[in-house]
Amino acid sequence: MFWEPFWPQLAATIIGVLIGFPITIFATFLGAGLGVYGALLLNRHQEKQQRLKELREVREREGKILKLLQQELLMSFGQLARYHRKQDIKRLITLSVFLKTEIWGAFSNGGDLQWIKDPDLLRDIAEAYNFIRMMRELSNRYIELTRVDSTVLEAQAADQVIELLNRGVYESMFEIETALKVIAKARGVPFEKQEEDEEIND
Repeated sequence: MFWEPFWPQLAATIIGVLIGFPITIFATFLGAGLGVYGALLLNRHQEKQQRLKELREVREREGKILKLLQQELLMSFGQLARYHRKQDIKRLITLSVFLKTEIWGAFSNGGDLQWIKDPDLLRDIAEAYNFIRMMRELSNRYIELTRVDSTVLEAQAADQVIELLNRGVYESMFEIETALKVIAKARGVPFEKQEEDEEIND
């Protein structure tokens, strides 16, 4: 009869639909899920790469700033070492001129110190510069008090200033050397100890 071959075909079609349709739906959702998961992985990878790039930029900027500060501190250390070695009053004029804080001041005023992320490192550098400023101010004060037309009281005050200078020079060198050590560590370069009795060309 006509219906006899039809029923098996119909049954096969129905079974195929019942089995195939859920598989198709599952495959579709699975593909969509894998697509979303892949997109999330790609997004996370891109974010990670961006963070690494920003971190490299921060380290590069910090490294450049620390290198310049290191050079300025080394110059001041050399001037203090010369004076400490000989304690020649004439060198006080040199201290007044060559104790440098300009780079530190420029970075501080310009907001560039924000790139130095280690607060302990920043504190040690700031402390070294405080001592440098103190020594320069004392040197300037001594020069003012010992001008040709200075009074007896001014001359006595100058003696007190020179005592403060002579006491402060060693402590200033110690603070600068401490700052140079932490800068070298932060930059990942070896620290070369600055010898105060090292022969320095005048």
